[in-house]
Amino acid sequence: MALVFQYGSNLSTTRLNGPDRLDGQAQVVGVARTVECFYLDYTVWSHHNNCAAADIVADASGRCVYGVVYEIPDPLVFGYHNHMTLDRIELEGESYRRQQVGVRVKGSDDPICVWTYRAKHPRCGLKTELDYVRHLLIGMKEHGLPSEYQAYVIERTLCNHSQLAQSLHAFLNRLNVSS
Repeated sequence: MALVFQYGSNLSTTRLNGPDRLDGQAQVVGVARTVECFYLDYTVWSHHNNCAAADIVADASGRCVYGVVYEIPDPLVFGYHNHMTLDRIELEGESYRRQQVGVRVKGSDDPICVWTYRAKHPRCGLKTELDYVRHLLIGMKEHGLPSEYQAYVIERTLCNHSQLAQSLHAFLNRLNVSS
Protein backbone atom coordinates (compact mmCIF):
# COMPACT_ATOMS: atom_id res chain seq x y z
CA MET A 1 0.00 0.00 0.00
CA ALA A 2 1.20 3.49 -0.84
CA LEU A 3 0.55 6.64 1.16
CA VAL A 4 -0.25 9.56 -1.14
CA PHE A 5 -0.72 13.26 -0.25
CA GLN A 6 -3.35 15.02 -2.37
CA TYR A 7 -3.82 18.80 -2.23
CA GLY A 8 -5.77 19.66 -5.40
CA SER A 9 -9.02 18.39 -6.88
CA ASN A 10 -8.37 14.88 -5.48
CA LEU A 11 -8.96 16.29 -2.00
CA SER A 12 -12.53 15.32 -2.83
CA THR A 13 -12.81 11.67 -1.86
CA THR A 14 -15.81 11.35 -4.17
CA ARG A 15 -13.74 12.56 -7.13
CA LEU A 16 -10.68 10.42 -6.37
CA ASN A 17 -12.80 7.33 -5.69
CA GLY A 18 -15.12 7.85 -8.64
CA PRO A 19 -15.68 5.00 -11.13
CA ASP A 20 -13.52 6.80 -13.72
CA ARG A 21 -10.65 7.17 -11.23
CA LEU A 22 -9.80 4.78 -8.35
CA ASP A 23 -13.28 3.28 -7.99
CA GLY A 24 -13.46 3.34 -4.18
CA GLN A 25 -9.96 1.97 -3.54
CA ALA A 26 -8.42 5.07 -1.88
CA GLN A 27 -8.86 5.10 1.90
CA VAL A 28 -8.47 8.33 3.89
CA VAL A 29 -5.64 8.21 6.43
CA GLY A 30 -6.16 11.80 7.56
CA VAL A 31 -5.72 15.50 7.03
CA ALA A 32 -2.07 16.47 6.78
CA ARG A 33 0.18 19.46 6.25
CA THR A 34 3.55 19.59 4.56
CA VAL A 35 6.69 19.73 6.67
CA GLU A 36 8.50 21.84 4.07
CA CYS A 37 7.24 25.27 3.03
CA PHE A 38 5.21 25.54 -0.17
CA TYR A 39 2.60 27.78 -1.70
CA LEU A 40 -0.35 26.62 -3.75
CA ASP A 41 -0.48 27.77 -7.35
CA TYR A 42 -2.06 26.74 -10.64
CA THR A 43 0.98 25.98 -12.80
CA VAL A 44 0.04 22.77 -14.63
CA TRP A 45 -2.16 22.44 -17.70
CA SER A 46 -4.64 19.64 -17.05
CA HIS A 47 -5.77 17.89 -20.22
CA HIS A 48 -8.44 16.06 -18.18
CA ASN A 49 -9.90 19.33 -16.84
CA ASN A 50 -9.05 21.65 -19.74
CA CYS A 51 -7.66 24.29 -17.38
CA ALA A 52 -4.79 24.94 -14.98
CA ALA A 53 -4.53 22.50 -12.07
CA ALA A 54 -3.00 22.89 -8.63
CA ASP A 55 0.67 22.54 -7.83
CA ILE A 56 2.72 23.08 -4.70
CA VAL A 57 5.72 25.33 -5.23
CA ALA A 58 8.69 25.45 -2.84
CA ASP A 59 8.58 28.63 -0.77
CA ALA A 60 10.69 29.98 2.07
CA SER A 61 7.84 32.03 3.58
CA GLY A 62 6.96 29.46 6.18
CA ARG A 63 3.57 28.39 4.80
CA CYS A 64 2.52 24.76 4.86
CA VAL A 65 0.11 23.28 2.35
CA TYR A 66 -2.76 21.20 3.70
CA GLY A 67 -4.24 18.17 2.07
CA VAL A 68 -5.28 14.59 2.68
CA VAL A 69 -3.17 11.45 2.91
CA TYR A 70 -4.78 8.45 1.24
CA GLU A 71 -3.75 4.81 1.47
CA ILE A 72 -3.95 3.32 -2.02
CA PRO A 73 -3.00 -0.16 -3.28
CA ASP A 74 0.35 0.06 -5.12
CA PRO A 75 -1.04 -1.22 -8.46
CA LEU A 76 -3.49 1.73 -8.44
CA VAL A 77 -0.72 4.29 -7.92
CA PHE A 78 2.32 3.32 -9.95
CA GLY A 79 2.59 3.00 -13.72
CA TYR A 80 0.30 3.00 -16.70
CA HIS A 81 -1.65 -0.26 -16.80
CA ASN A 82 -4.85 -1.45 -18.43
CA HIS A 83 -6.70 -0.04 -15.41
CA MET A 84 -6.71 3.49 -14.02
CA THR A 85 -3.78 4.49 -11.79
CA LEU A 86 -2.92 7.69 -9.98
CA ASP A 87 0.12 8.03 -12.26
CA ARG A 88 -2.28 7.98 -15.24
CA ILE A 89 -4.69 10.45 -13.61
CA GLU A 90 -1.85 12.86 -12.83
CA LEU A 91 -0.08 12.20 -16.16
CA GLU A 92 3.09 11.36 -14.26
CA GLY A 93 6.14 12.06 -16.37
CA GLU A 94 4.24 14.45 -18.64
CA SER A 95 2.35 16.99 -16.49
CA TYR A 96 3.43 16.00 -12.99
CA ARG A 97 6.32 14.13 -11.44
CA ARG A 98 5.73 11.78 -8.55
CA GLN A 99 8.01 12.52 -5.60
CA GLN A 100 8.20 12.01 -1.88
CA VAL A 101 7.36 14.75 0.59
CA GLY A 102 7.23 14.94 4.37
CA VAL A 103 3.86 15.58 6.00
CA ARG A 104 2.41 15.63 9.49
CA VAL A 105 -0.96 13.90 9.77
CA LYS A 106 -3.39 15.61 12.13
CA GLY A 107 -3.09 14.12 15.61
CA SER A 108 0.58 13.15 15.22
CA ASP A 109 3.71 15.21 15.74
CA ASP A 110 5.89 12.73 13.87
CA PRO A 111 6.42 13.49 10.17
CA ILE A 112 5.96 10.71 7.64
CA CYS A 113 7.22 10.41 4.09
CA VAL A 114 4.50 10.04 1.45
CA TRP A 115 4.12 10.31 -2.31
CA THR A 116 2.70 13.40 -3.98
CA TYR A 117 2.68 14.94 -7.44
CA ARG A 118 4.32 18.25 -8.38
CA ALA A 119 4.47 20.04 -11.72
CA LYS A 120 7.11 18.66 -14.02
CA HIS A 121 7.37 21.97 -15.91
CA PRO A 122 5.53 24.70 -13.94
CA ARG A 123 4.13 27.44 -16.15
CA CYS A 124 2.99 30.93 -15.25
CA GLY A 125 -0.10 32.54 -16.72
CA LEU A 126 -2.32 29.46 -16.89
CA LYS A 127 -5.92 29.96 -15.72
CA THR A 128 -7.94 27.54 -13.66
CA GLU A 129 -11.72 27.15 -13.93
CA LEU A 130 -14.56 26.72 -11.47
CA ASP A 131 -15.30 23.15 -12.61
CA TYR A 132 -11.83 22.14 -11.39
CA VAL A 133 -11.68 24.34 -8.28
CA ARG A 134 -15.04 23.17 -6.97
CA HIS A 135 -13.57 19.68 -6.37
CA LEU A 136 -10.79 21.28 -4.31
CA LEU A 137 -13.31 23.36 -2.33
CA ILE A 138 -15.60 20.37 -1.73
CA GLY A 139 -12.60 18.34 -0.53
CA MET A 140 -11.44 21.08 1.86
CA LYS A 141 -14.91 21.25 3.40
CA GLU A 142 -15.32 17.45 3.43
CA HIS A 143 -12.10 16.97 5.40
CA GLY A 144 -12.44 20.06 7.61
CA LEU A 145 -9.24 21.78 6.55
CA PRO A 146 -8.50 24.85 8.69
CA SER A 147 -10.65 27.86 7.79
CA GLU A 148 -7.54 30.07 7.42
CA TYR A 149 -6.18 27.63 4.86
CA GLN A 150 -9.51 27.50 3.01
CA ALA A 151 -9.46 31.31 2.82
CA TYR A 152 -5.88 31.16 1.52
CA VAL A 153 -6.88 28.74 -1.27
CA ILE A 154 -9.80 30.97 -2.26
CA GLU A 155 -7.42 33.96 -2.35
CA ARG A 156 -4.89 32.03 -4.48
CA THR A 157 -7.68 30.98 -6.84
CA LEU A 158 -8.91 34.54 -7.29
CA CYS A 159 -5.34 35.76 -7.82
CA ASN A 160 -5.08 33.17 -10.58
CA HIS A 161 -8.41 33.97 -12.24
CA SER A 162 -10.19 37.03 -10.85
CA GLN A 163 -13.08 36.63 -13.32
CA LEU A 164 -14.19 33.59 -11.30
CA ALA A 165 -15.10 35.81 -8.32
CA GLN A 166 -18.88 35.91 -8.77
CA SER A 167 -19.33 32.23 -9.63
CA LEU A 168 -16.82 31.16 -6.97
CA HIS A 169 -18.60 33.12 -4.25
CA ALA A 170 -21.98 31.72 -5.36
CA PHE A 171 -20.57 28.19 -5.14
CA LEU A 172 -19.04 28.90 -1.72
CA ASN A 173 -22.41 30.16 -0.47
CA ARG A 174 -24.00 26.88 -1.55
CA LEU A 175 -21.23 25.01 0.31
CA ASN A 176 -21.60 27.25 3.37
CA VAL A 177 -17.95 28.27 3.27
CA SER A 178 -17.03 31.82 4.20
CA SER A 179 -14.90 33.66 1.70
